[in-house]
Amino acid sequence: MKLNIPVCASNGKERWLALNFDDAQRILPDSAEKWARALARDWGRVNWQRKISARSLSGHVWWFSCSGHSGYILVARPQDMPPEFERFAAAGSPTWADAQGLPPIGVYRFEEDCDWAVLCAFYPEVAALAGRSAQAVSGCLWRYFCDLTDSARRWANQ
Repeated sequence: MKLNIPVCASNGKERWLALNFDDAQRILPDSAEKWARALARDWGRVNWQRKISARSLSGHVWWFSCSGHSGYILVARPQDMPPEFERFAAAGSPTWADAQGLPPIGVYRFEEDCDWAVLCAFYPEVAALAGRSAQAVSGCLWRYFCDLTDSARRWANQ
């Protein structure tokens, strides 16, 4: 199934993306990447990107290095993600899916400054694949997101 969906840029302009879904209404990997890349452009020109293939993570995640900023972008079903990720959701990402009769699909941004530690704390495999030490993750999480420390530990150990 192919759908055209609206994507709001940080400048408020709306653009449309054609995304493909399988028969089980899951977004196809190439469409997830297209969506993530469109949102990464809000950080400037994309210099490079790297797919992070973490088995513990149900969803698609990339590290984007852009001219103005960098970070992880995750495309996943909200019901499979920790509720704490909601604060990192791109504006309006799951709502269009509801209107199309699809299960919600979320796009989450974890910027390079400190948000990255949230994704890595909840999914330590992502940290390991990205070469982030457990000490760097916990230090950053404690400094900027101390309210998430306990829930990240519980989620990562389930």
